[in-house]
Amino acid sequence: MWTQKIRNDFDRIALHEQQGWNHNSHYDNFLLKQLPSHCENVLDIGCGTGSFSRLLAQRADRVIAIDLSPKMIEVAKQKSRQYPRIDYQVADILQWEFPVKQFDAIVSIATLHHLPLENLLPNLQAALKPGGKLVILDLLEHESIQDRLSDFLALPLNWIFQALRNS
Repeated sequence: MWTQKIRNDFDRIALHEQQGWNHNSHYDNFLLKQLPSHCENVLDIGCGTGSFSRLLAQRADRVIAIDLSPKMIEVAKQKSRQYPRIDYQVADILQWEFPVKQFDAIVSIATLHHLPLENLLPNLQAALKPGGKLVILDLLEHESIQDRLSDFLALPLNWIFQALRNS
């Protein structure tokens, strides 16, 4: 089953996560600006080791942070001991029981490209409070040679930024 393969891959990745700047954390401030300054409840889908969940906990009464990988959640809990507002859960978001109109915001970083959106998006919409925000940072499928070229150019820039910001 594909979920088991993804779970296994991310269990391995959790053990080798590097601290500091990366191409996802580069967007943290931008993503936070898309959210209300204070939220009651926020859902973080594909929370990984919890770095963005911890940022969300600084502006939310409660963060539910879900990941398919038990190792990711284990690392997230270890790093988040001083954040009692975060409820980390190991779950398959496609099987998770979404509460209706519960969340002021739902956030997902580099996760949704793994999932069938036609099944997930109606659940996300139902789980958002009226006026709630859905904030997604994710990968796109290449549609043109320009897309491939921009990825080709971005790779060395990513290495340079990583070296400069993490040294």
